[in-house]
Amino acid sequence: MVAEADKLVDEMLSKSVQADVTTYTILFDAYFKQERIRNVLKWFLHLVLKTALEPSFALVNSVCSGLINKGVIEEAGEILERMTVTQRGGHQKPFLFANSYELLLTESCKQGKIDLVWDLPCVMVRYNIGATPKLHGIVPEAFGKEDRVDQIESKLQQLTVQRYGGVVR
Repeated sequence: MVAEADKLVDEMLSKSVQADVTTYTILFDAYFKQERIRNVLKWFLHLVLKTALEPSFALVNSVCSGLINKGVIEEAGEILERMTVTQRGGHQKPFLFANSYELLLTESCKQGKIDLVWDLPCVMVRYNIGATPKLHGIVPEAFGKEDRVDQIESKLQQLTVQRYGGVVR
């Protein structure tokens, strides 16, 4: 069934027929059920980078959760960053929600992925994506284990100023 869906989407694209977000959502669900993670990554990147569609908050979090559950958290982080810096209509448009980053950061902290925990807040600062209050509890704890709390606190402070300074994304 998934192979048929692959063929259908490929045929649609070859005929310049654009799939909608619902079509991609169904495709991702099928791929996750069949453990075809590379296909999820391929088509999610296609959706984000090669179409004019903007995935919903629910879809972004669903795909990120699925990738995290399948053990490819770093790839989920790369996708979030690429989505954030994607050019839309000739200008930067970070269209992700802070909660999408929170989801990934929470799991990264649990798994001790300190480099990813450092990289994502840096991206958030660069593209004015404010921090949620939950991040102030979980991120310093992860850095405390590495004795680097001061480093991450300055990033979180920048994110808080952005969030409550009216620049929440």
